[in-house]
Amino acid sequence: MQFTLSRGSSARLDDGRLGILFRDVTQDSRCPEDVDCVWAGDAAVAVSVTISDRASEYELHSSSQFATSVTVDGYRIQLVTLTPGRRSTGSIEPGAYRAELLATRI
Repeated sequence: MQFTLSRGSSARLDDGRLGILFRDVTQDSRCPEDVDCVWAGDAAVAVSVTISDRASEYELHSSSQFATSVTVDGYRIQLVTLTPGRRSTGSIEPGAYRAELLATRI
């Protein structure tokens, strides 16, 4: 199931067995959308994954050079995209971030 969370929000999936909380963006060095970069950069998203009342913390990255997904107790949770994209002028307010995630049972 693919879904989008705002920073601080959570989703319950698989009849409530799986919970995912988008805690924070811990770093964002993605290339601004209005600039040509040699490297696309990376953003890191902190998530809490709860399965059967047992919570664990993970960091998912936007760059495939790092861990974009995690496998936990038969589930794969992947960061698909992080929006909004960065701009060369201004900064992103923490509450403006949206993480598009994909959770699959494996």
